[in-house]
Amino acid sequence: MPDFSPAADSYLDRLANALRDVREPVRGEIWSGIAEELDGLGETDARDRIAELGDPSFIAREARNAVDVGTMGDTSSSAYTAVVARPPLSESRGLAIFGAIALGVGGFVVPLFGWVVGVALVWTSSLWRTREKLIATVGPPVVLVLAALVSHAINGWAGMSGTENPLVPVISDIAISSVVGALLLNVIAMVWLLVRLGRRA
Repeated sequence: MPDFSPAADSYLDRLANALRDVREPVRGEIWSGIAEELDGLGETDARDRIAELGDPSFIAREARNAVDVGTMGDTSSSAYTAVVARPPLSESRGLAIFGAIALGVGGFVVPLFGWVVGVALVWTSSLWRTREKLIATVGPPVVLVLAALVSHAINGWAGMSGTENPLVPVISDIAISSVVGALLLNVIAMVWLLVRLGRRA
């Protein structure tokens, strides 16, 4: 008896609904092929495989197109293979890698804009989990803001006490350090994303 995780069960329901307009035996072949891949996978593994397979509407569209041009008229497993072999752009590893690199070094090439492009590409890719995207794109700015607040608080305390600590940075130093820190943190985020992506290869 098939053993589907909740994520796999939900995905297969959506797939069956999306494939309603696809002629048999292609519809059954595609559904069975994907169900076989998801059978027995735990929740996390199933979600990873679902991310690789792509949206059910894309699979159904590819199936209809293939049937229309007469390339999938038999009942062989090539029907399933032909449809899932061409993932959408959001499932492309090339896009994911380029997005991570743009996030990490885009700020060096085109200040701010390069980083914004990287953020957009990282969020476009579905090869990372939402938590990973948040850590990589929101984490560095949050760390910088917290560091700036701490430095400002220390400066304020030093000013009130009438003492000057040479170890406490002034505003100009904080600004320069923030820029450098942002660039370095983004490089760290890039490396982390690429490592996470590599582990799913």
